Amino acid sequence: MGSEIRTATLNVTSEAVWSYFERPQSWPQWDPDIVAVSANTEVGIVEGRTWNIELEAPKKAKLEFSNVTLGTKFTWRVIALGGAMQGVGQFRLEPINGGDQTRFEYEFEMKGVLGSPIWLAARKKIVRGVDGGMDNILAEFGSR
Repeated sequence: MGSEIRTATLNVTSEAVWSYFERPQSWPQWDPDIVAVSANTEVGIVEGRTWNIELEAPKKAKLEFSNVTLGTKFTWRVIALGGAMQGVGQFRLEPINGGDQTRFEYEFEMKGVLGSPIWLAARKKIVRGVDGGMDNILAEFGSR
C-alpha cells in the first residue's frame, strides 16, 4: 500500500487555514466523502477529540484527531465499520513569504483490516477523492 501526497502554496496565513479546519461545518465543504458532521460537534482540533460524521458509504463514522501540534499539523482518522476501515489523513501547515502564505501538505492513506483491500479495489476513487479535496481547499484559499 502507499499514500497519496499533495502540496500547494495557499494565499492565506497558516492561522486562517487552521481556523477553517477547526470548524466542523467546513469538513463537508472540502472533503467530497463527508456528507455531514453532527450538529452538536465541538469546535476545535484537539488531541483525541472525535466528531460523529456521515459518509456516503458506510453511513456512520467517527473523525478522530491525533498528533496535534497547534497551528502546524494534525492527523485525522475516519474510522468506520468498527475500525476495520480507516482513512488516515495528515495536514501540515508551514508559514512562508513572511507568513502571508502557507505551504500546505495533505497526505492520505487507507488503514485497518479492510484498508489494503479497499486501497487496491478502489484506488482510482480514492485518488479522485484526494484530488477533489485538494481542489476544494485550493478553491477556498487560492493558490500559486
